[in-house]
Amino acid sequence: MKKILYIVSTLQKAGPTNQLSYIIKYLDKSKYEPIVLTLSPEFKNSMVDYYKINLKVRVETLNLSRIKGMFLSKKRVENFITDNNIDLIHTQGFRADVLSSKLNIDIPKVATIRNYPQLDFPMTYGKYKGYIMTKLQIKALKKLSICCGVSDAVANNLRNEFNLTNITTVRNGVDMDKYYPLQLNEQETMQNHLNLPTNMKIWITSIGKDLRKDSTIIAKAFKKLYKIDKNNFLIFIGDGELRVKCEKILRKNDNVLFTGKINNVLDYLQSSNYFISSSQAEGLPNAVLEAMACGLPQVLSDIEPHKEIIDLDNNTGLIYKTGSVDELYNAMTTILTYNYNDTSKAVLELIQNHLESSKMSNQYQEIYENLLKGRNNE
Repeated sequence: MKKILYIVSTLQKAGPTNQLSYIIKYLDKSKYEPIVLTLSPEFKNSMVDYYKINLKVRVETLNLSRIKGMFLSKKRVENFITDNNIDLIHTQGFRADVLSSKLNIDIPKVATIRNYPQLDFPMTYGKYKGYIMTKLQIKALKKLSICCGVSDAVANNLRNEFNLTNITTVRNGVDMDKYYPLQLNEQETMQNHLNLPTNMKIWITSIGKDLRKDSTIIAKAFKKLYKIDKNNFLIFIGDGELRVKCEKILRKNDNVLFTGKINNVLDYLQSSNYFISSSQAEGLPNAVLEAMACGLPQVLSDIEPHKEIIDLDNNTGLIYKTGSVDELYNAMTTILTYNYNDTSKAVLELIQNHLESSKMSNQYQEIYENLLKGRNNE
């Protein structure tokens, strides 16, 4: 039995934490024993109980602030690895990747990369801090055994922009035990429960927390669509700095719902018909995969990860030029002309064949096996 140590900042409820749970859920427990080590105290919306109770995973924490972690985490993690006879480290996230690269421990080190560092860090943390973080992370990744981009787009960015050679692709997956479509009668029941219309085409999207998702593009395109076809309804999930602008654009439209932050996103996905994304940067977005697992055709901005999804089967949705209201409007009107049942079926088959979470976990396990086998042969 080989012990795999997963190092993350926290188990805050978010896409990366969900993806890690899928990896662990489908691990071959006869071969691998997973242990999760967090670096900092948990947030209120932590998934730590889910990991401990549902996944039955041992979760430990250093419980260090970011400042204390700079000075104490390296030695403590090295001691933890030695004391627990860890065979392989798997990290995700800036802090964990940089820490892993500094450990004086001779075992395989795997990292999962979910973003474009040179784009995402400056957008999230500011130009100067983002530049420094990008430099530090790339320097760290070069020291690891293998880095797994969550899409070909992410992996190719690391190769082409930073000349990394220890790169492969393991696409994000979605757990179809959790995300799945409802039958028509079940969908209508759910729509009634959520006070949604049962006789309209329902579009769903998420409010951007920052400018990486310019949700105003969607608001403007929907406003144009509604003028010619009142049989459409739009749901904005979540909250963010662009909500006020979107509400202003659609202030005279009754066919729009802003849910704010909610815990039952799945209910709204299962009640909807189409999913829209206006993202300007993604790895391989969980929101898109979760919507697809619920059978929703996609209308996606033309960033590389979105195109990668649609290229797997171009019968599942449409791509529009990022930031273009007119192109999004045209894509929305076009997809409404498609046979809905055929498109939804193609979406589900794409997920089952290429983007299901157990397949993702199996790919990681192949990487573990090859790295550990190579180590045993040394």
